[in-house]
Amino acid sequence: IGDLTEPGPHVPVTTTYSGGQWLGQRTYYPEDIGKMGAAPLVVISHGNGHQYTWYDYLGEHLASWGYVVMAHQNNTGPGIESASATTLSNTDYFFETLPDIDGGALDGHVDSHRIVWIGHSRGGEGVTRAYDRLRDGESRDYFVWEDIVAIASIAPTVFLDVDDANPHDAPYYLIFGAADGDVNGGPDCDQCMSFRLSQHAQGPVQTTYLQGVGHNEFNCCGFNDATGPNLIGRTDTQVLAKAYFLALVEHYASGNPATLDYFTRSYHDFRPSTVTSDMVASTTWRDALDLRPVVLDDHEAEDDPETASLGGGIAWTGAEPLVEDHMADGDTRLNWTGSDPMNGMTQATDFDPQARGVVLAWQEGENATYAVEVPAGWRDVSGLDVLSFRAAQVTRAPETDALDAPLTFVVSLIDGSGVVSSVDIGSYGWLTDPYERTGEGPGTGWANEFATFRLPFDAFTADGVPLDLTDVASVRLEVGADSGSPIGRIGLDDLVFTRMMPEIP
Repeated sequence: IGDLTEPGPHVPVTTTYSGGQWLGQRTYYPEDIGKMGAAPLVVISHGNGHQYTWYDYLGEHLASWGYVVMAHQNNTGPGIESASATTLSNTDYFFETLPDIDGGALDGHVDSHRIVWIGHSRGGEGVTRAYDRLRDGESRDYFVWEDIVAIASIAPTVFLDVDDANPHDAPYYLIFGAADGDVNGGPDCDQCMSFRLSQHAQGPVQTTYLQGVGHNEFNCCGFNDATGPNLIGRTDTQVLAKAYFLALVEHYASGNPATLDYFTRSYHDFRPSTVTSDMVASTTWRDALDLRPVVLDDHEAEDDPETASLGGGIAWTGAEPLVEDHMADGDTRLNWTGSDPMNGMTQATDFDPQARGVVLAWQEGENATYAVEVPAGWRDVSGLDVLSFRAAQVTRAPETDALDAPLTFVVSLIDGSGVVSSVDIGSYGWLTDPYERTGEGPGTGWANEFATFRLPFDAFTADGVPLDLTDVASVRLEVGADSGSPIGRIGLDDLVFTRMMPEIP
């Protein structure tokens, strides 16, 4: 892959022009584009109070790698409907005026069938709403919904119902800071819970959640609203953002399979080499909902915590009862009360569908297991590659506070003959200690930081273990001092057998 934080082989050129009210645009492109074919287009829609000229770092970086980037004025003040309308009209206007931009330098060199939309704040929700409008039948002159190959949101608001700000089955990327002082992600603000959008998306979903990063570190000039300890600052945040956005565009707009590793692998296992070691982040990946081969348990099909979605039985040996529920903080406060096991869950409100999970806890001196049976007819996984799940430490829970460290445990596959093979997730990453931000009640710790782990079947059959992948009978999580962290409370979701290289719609 190389170092995606470094400039690419092309010299970027910047040009600024306007077609009238709400049609101001700044476009970045490779200086030698006349020698190139048709490059994909990346559109940047800014947030409320922001300016379209504030994203030079990203526009120039992507242009240096061979992309055309257009940032535009965004009418965010009235709300998300106007912001989405501005994204649509500016994308249209760009193609309309393409023969005249910089004397026609881009004419014939932009591919209208490979468009990536990136939005920030209200613009981040605006791009999802713009796509939903296209899917609902709204027509444009120069492009259709199939031409939008990926959608990305930076710390998006969620003013609209998630059915209206809906990326549908388009590849969707969410990047968000835990120190955001504007769209803060706290459970007392439905409009600030950005993960509601990624949770509701139906296509491939990737997220990056950054500790110590505020709302305006993703542009050049917004005021400093970052709230919390160990702040990263604008420079380091933008180094990471350049790599992740380039990886996104490379994969979905140019078909580079390698850069998907930035999203499918744990941040602790694989990240840009030049990112500073003190930047803590969690990444998640979820296959498109209708392309997941074997979903053992996503907690959507069954309300019974002892029965998985696929129908297999669930056995939990811990002393504290297993809890399955909606992934919404029940009292909209982050302080631990003991009566809200979903504390710190911000994937949904009580009104959002498609958002259930399970919480399990263990104490010092306790070793426990969480085992999910694989029903007959689904046990042959030899044609697949990985076991995938996502998990997070539960913020401000007494077990999380007592551990006060990253958390690990062991995952085992057990075949029909009783052969057991185990993998320590610490070989691939860990569950981060929640960001120690205060507010939303007593204590420290912010929203639960989910991370996805994709454990290759090869790891379970290493060293000659005779595990029969044609007859995997159960998956077992083993927690406690004998298997990793001696104490903990975690949320768990999306236990899936799937492919190493995901299928993309």
